Amino acid sequence: MNSDSVRPSGQTSEFLKPSEVILMAQHSKADKAEGAVDKAAGKVKEAVGKATKDRELEGKGKAQQAKGHVKSAKGDVKDAFKTRH
Repeated sequence: MNSDSVRPSGQTSEFLKPSEVILMAQHSKADKAEGAVDKAAGKVKEAVGKATKDRELEGKGKAQQAKGHVKSAKGDVKDAFKTRH
C-alpha cells in the first residue's frame, strides 16, 4: 500500500469518512436536479424548434436533453458508489 492510499485517519482509500458520504450525497442530488432541469429545458427547446421549423434550435434541445441524461447518470453513479461504502 503506497502512502497516497492512506488517509490521515489511518484508513485506506477504499473507506469514506461520514462527512465524505454526506458531501457525495449532496452532490448526487445536485447532479440529478441539474440533469432534470437540462432535460426539461431541452424538451422545451426541441418542441419550439419543431413548431417553428428551426432545426438548429431543435438540435440544441436534443443536445441539452442528452446533457441532462448524463448529469442524472452521474448522480446515479455517485449514489451507487455511496451505497457500496
